[in-house]
Formats: sequence, structure tokens, C-alpha cells
Amino acid sequence: MKNLSTLEKLNTISHLIGAIIGILFLCLLLIFKGNTAAAIVGYSIYGACFIFLFSMSTVYHRVTLPALKKFFRAFDHISIYLFIAGTYTPIIILGLKSSLRWLFLGLIWTVALAGTVFKIISYGKYNKYKIFSVILYLLMGWLSVLIIAPLYKNTSLAFILWLVLGGIVYSVGTYFYKDTKHKYSHFVWHIFVLIAAVFHFIAIFILQ
Repeated sequence: MKNLSTLEKLNTISHLIGAIIGILFLCLLLIFKGNTAAAIVGYSIYGACFIFLFSMSTVYHRVTLPALKKFFRAFDHISIYLFIAGTYTPIIILGLKSSLRWLFLGLIWTVALAGTVFKIISYGKYNKYKIFSVILYLLMGWLSVLIIAPLYKNTSLAFILWLVLGGIVYSVGTYFYKDTKHKYSHFVWHIFVLIAAVFHFIAIFILQ
């Protein structure tokens, strides 16, 4: 990584750590909590999206060729939608009991698919739509308020607190994501993402 700036080294290393943590989290969930087919499916989707997000971010910040960087930036952005939907998946499958489960699961993955299509259509123009993307990420994440009551009924206060705390950390972190004035703001964003992802893992781990 000698040809990388200090910032890009920090960005690369921070999310490489995230990818490794994602593998560990997936193993922990499957070993200690994968007691039903539904749980295994939910955790596997969550784990795959977790690892994909941090892996794509790592590769994007590691490559230096402009064409490759542009290409992997698309996957870096797309993976955010998939990670949000992937984080929702075990929560919805295991935390909701009525037909609302499938309705909300369909809604979340439809938004993720729409976000993916948007990123493909706007390929190479991401800076132009950066604020819109941030708003869409936040709206997608905070759609959870629509199901907070049934989730609380079926889970626990501890789960809700970790879930909300993770959402708050993500939301505060987006300030640094869109900040272009300070040199290390994107690295700070990476740290917020790591912390929030850990909080949400804790929520998912104590879900059942």
C-alpha cells in the first residue's frame, strides 16, 4: 500500500477489519443462534451483506487505477443498500410474527433494489447525487420506526435500545460521510460505520 495516501490507507485498513469482523459475526450467529432454518437463512443473508459491504469498501479504497476505482465505487455504494436490507432481514424474519413480516421484508428489499438500479443508472455521477443518496440511506434505515411497536412486543427492551443506538450512530456518522472540508472525515465515517455495525450485531445476537 505504499502508493496510497495516509487517508486511503486508513480507509482500507478500517474496513478490512470490518470484513474480518463480519466473518466472525456470521460464525457466531450460525454456531450459537442458528437453531432454526429461518434463523440460518436470516443470519446468512445478514452476514453475506455485512462481509460484502466491508469488502467492497476495502477494495474501492485500495485500488488506485481511475477506471478500477470508478468501477468499485459503484459496488461500494450499492453494497450500502444491500447491507441495510441485509441487517433488516433477520430482524424482520425473527422479530415479526404476522403477515407484516413479509410485507416489510418485501418493502425493504424493493427499496434496496431501487437504490441499486439508481446507482447503476447514475454510474460515474455519484458526487452530483451524494446528498440524495445520504437521504435515501437514512430513510431506508429509519423505516424501522414503522415496526418498532411489534418488534418491542416480540423481542426485548435491550434489543430495541441496541437497534436504536446503532441507527443513531449511523445517522450522526453521515455528517462525516458528506463532509468534504476536513481531510480525514471519510475515515471518521468508517469508524462510525464500524461502531454502528457492532451495535446492530449485538441487537441481532440477542434477538432470540
